[in-house]
Amino acid sequence: MAKKHLKKGFTTGACAAAASKAAATMLLEQQAVTHASLILQGEEKSFEILGSEYTATTSSCYVIKDAGDDPDITNGAKIMATVAWRQDATLRLLAGEGIGIARKKGLPIPPGEPAINPVPRKMISEAVREIIGYQRGADITLSIPGGKKLAEKTFNPRLGIEGGLSIIGTTGIVEPMSTDAWIKTLEIECRVMAADGNLQWIGVPGNHGRDMAEHTLGLPKEKMLKFGNFPDTLLEQAEEQQIESLLLVGHIAKLVKIAGGIFHLHSKVADGRLEILTAHLVKQQAPYSLLEAVVWANTVEEAAGLIKEQGPAGFFDHLSQSVTEKAAARTGEQVQVGTILFSYEEGILGMCSQAKNILEVMTP
Repeated sequence: MAKKHLKKGFTTGACAAAASKAAATMLLEQQAVTHASLILQGEEKSFEILGSEYTATTSSCYVIKDAGDDPDITNGAKIMATVAWRQDATLRLLAGEGIGIARKKGLPIPPGEPAINPVPRKMISEAVREIIGYQRGADITLSIPGGKKLAEKTFNPRLGIEGGLSIIGTTGIVEPMSTDAWIKTLEIECRVMAADGNLQWIGVPGNHGRDMAEHTLGLPKEKMLKFGNFPDTLLEQAEEQQIESLLLVGHIAKLVKIAGGIFHLHSKVADGRLEILTAHLVKQQAPYSLLEAVVWANTVEEAAGLIKEQGPAGFFDHLSQSVTEKAAARTGEQVQVGTILFSYEEGILGMCSQAKNILEVMTP
């Protein structure tokens, strides 16, 4: 079967630059604009311009964000730009409706500034300067209607960006299905947490791990980092930021892979979960009947239930220790790593001794 070629899209930064360029053109030429073009990755790309309005002193328009085949919360959103003449020759970027403000250190922009990352800032400034030159100045106000509500579904509140979305992007082009955005966001979140002086981290693969950590274990939400399929990135950041401790809390179906030395958790990359469980049962001298049942189980959840009923005492503590040892090998000796495993049916399955020590500190 022929491989499907995924459609590339445009970043919010590229859309903002195109809208800003079009608004600047209308302000200077005093006539409507229907399209604006940018050079992205060496190619000229055209953007449809909508909602054009202009007077002698200000103009505005918007671009509809097209994310291509990349899952993107801003896909279909209006990326609006309003350009107004200034009395001096400076350019100033302002946050309008739905654009967040940076509030924490460790972000690419200083606290108090609109959440417009460095590359989009440069793209927007260059696009406007191309039109108005360097002898005149303008205020450029960017807006995303509904952006404040959309931002609640993103990492922005955790990153310290308040009130809306970020204008992001590095090349202007969204590469579909790329993992780069997730990894870069996690790296930023780690840096922000460290810059805040928070050196005791809780790593969770997703929402289930977060809920278990917060509601069952009573752990502080502000210490949690969601690493998705990328524990390797979290572990690298733990070492780089020289943190004190990292507690991994996750469903056994996710974290058991780490016990097998797998640090990219997506099923398309590697599985072997039941085989890893079986290997650890062999080490614990479990009966052959259990080994056979586990290796042929339909799910890890089912296997965990079988081990809970028939397996060696302390098996899940032993497995947690194995996860910890594999993870700690990537963080260096200065980071205390611990692991807590759970399943949906059984709840907390086990934890290593290091996890118990970390819990005592976090929940005195």
